[in-house]
Amino acid sequence: MFRCLGLGTVAQTTYHLDTFSLRAKDTLLLCTDGAIEARNADGAFYPLAKRLTPQKHRHPAALLNHVRGDLLNHVGGRLGDDAVLIAIERQPAGGTPHERAIG
Repeated sequence: MFRCLGLGTVAQTTYHLDTFSLRAKDTLLLCTDGAIEARNADGAFYPLAKRLTPQKHRHPAALLNHVRGDLLNHVGGRLGDDAVLIAIERQPAGGTPHERAIG
């Protein structure tokens, strides 16, 4: 049983597990609903999947900068909810991890 703060046993959910391979230099983008549910002045949701251009933004920091700027442009400069974006790039064996906060 799944318990969610404030919902007790009301939220009973079954989850489906998906697995996939993450090869060296692949990037995984994680985001909260504040990003994908951000609406523009016309009420349209932010089309994250349509806006991703992996060939253009190969480094995680470049991807995050692109999505952040595009998201803010979509909503007119200010989000109505919190949004978190995390980009994780798998390093080749023996590679050096990178950390950078985008603000």
